[in-house]
Amino acid sequence: GLFSFQSIAFNISAGHLPLLSKLGTWMDRRRERDVAREFIKRLAVRTPHERQPVSAMSGGNAQKVVLARQLVERPDVLVLAEPTQGVDVGAKEEIHKIVRSLADEGTAVLIVTSDLAEAIRISDRLQVVRAGTTTVEFGPGASQADVLAAAAGAVDQEEAA
Repeated sequence: GLFSFQSIAFNISAGHLPLLSKLGTWMDRRRERDVAREFIKRLAVRTPHERQPVSAMSGGNAQKVVLARQLVERPDVLVLAEPTQGVDVGAKEEIHKIVRSLADEGTAVLIVTSDLAEAIRISDRLQVVRAGTTTVEFGPGASQADVLAAAAGAVDQEEAA
C-alpha cells in the first residue's frame, strides 16, 4: 500500500522510524531524503526528486516505491503478491531484475502471481496451487503447457517428477 498524496521519501521511510529517527522520536529528515535518493537511484525510479507525491507517478514507478520501502532494512524473506500487476513492460523488466538480484544476494523471495509467463521467467522453483493445495512443483525451465496442465489437474506430482 501507498500513502499516495505523500512524497516518495515519506512512503519509503514509512515503517522505519527507529532506523530513520533521532533519539527514537524525531524523524531525521536528512537521513530520510538520503535513503529515498539511494533507492530512487538503485531501483531506477523515474522522478524529478524525492519530494514528488506518489500520486503523480506511473504505476510502475509507484510499485518500485512500495518495493523500496520493503528493502530499507534488507529482509531475509520477501513476500510479493502480484508485484508487476498493472505496470508497463519496461517497469516489469526492471522489477524482475530487482527481484532476481535480491535472490542472488541471499534473500528468500516468495512471489504469488497469476501471470504464468512471469512465474516461469523469474522462478527457481515454481509450485502450482490448486484447490488450496500445492499439487506440483517445477524447477527451472518448466513449460507453460506443463504448468497449465498441472493447474488444470491433468498432471500430479509423480508425473511431473
